[in-house]
Amino acid sequence: MDFFDNSGNFLVFGAGSSSERACHYSKSDKYMGLLPTFINGKWGFSNSKKELVIAPKYDFVYAFNNNTAKVKRNGKWGIIDPDGTEIIPLEFDVITADYLYNKQPIYLLEKNNKKGIIDLLGKEIVPTLYDEIDRLYYPEFRLKLGDKYGFGTNEKVIIPAIYSEVDWFGTSDYVVAKRKGNIYLVDKEGFEYETELYQLKEVLFKNQTHEYKPILSSKRKINFDEQFSN
Repeated sequence: MDFFDNSGNFLVFGAGSSSERACHYSKSDKYMGLLPTFINGKWGFSNSKKELVIAPKYDFVYAFNNNTAKVKRNGKWGIIDPDGTEIIPLEFDVITADYLYNKQPIYLLEKNNKKGIIDLLGKEIVPTLYDEIDRLYYPEFRLKLGDKYGFGTNEKVIIPAIYSEVDWFGTSDYVVAKRKGNIYLVDKEGFEYETELYQLKEVLFKNQTHEYKPILSSKRKINFDEQFSN
């Protein structure tokens, strides 16, 4: 077996202990992806034949993953594809690779302290206007705008952020939400319902996650722009 020393090192920090171990890796020239390349103080990408494919014009780059790469120029981040096309323009303060609950890879965007979500094809899932986005690993994750809450999915915003308090959907088709002192039920299509309490006989043999039932005649579609007027 042949061994090669290309000056690669692993540095591991431990808590109160240390160790040294030899690791052997097979050498391969079969990597067919694009490799970060540093030329004259800028980063670009070359192929496995060391041919320059994307011109060195970035201050920093990450290796390609899922056919996309994070790149930075003039303090702003963006995303490019293997052709060098900007899928996400270089205008964001922070871009973080993450996953939604179904293992769908996405990018979390941050600009002027506002957050959003975009997929790997550049399709906007959540516009970059929310203060917080949490519980991404739930089918319906929560959005916060100011002191109000809403919900999004792996496709879009389903409930604009207009509620002062919200529960979680769980196994229910509705989420309990509070707005201006009133309790509402909101479904996954973004329809809001006024509520009334279940009678005891209605819930004795049902697995209810809350005590409210929707008044179907009060059904109304929530307008996306309502979150800017509350």
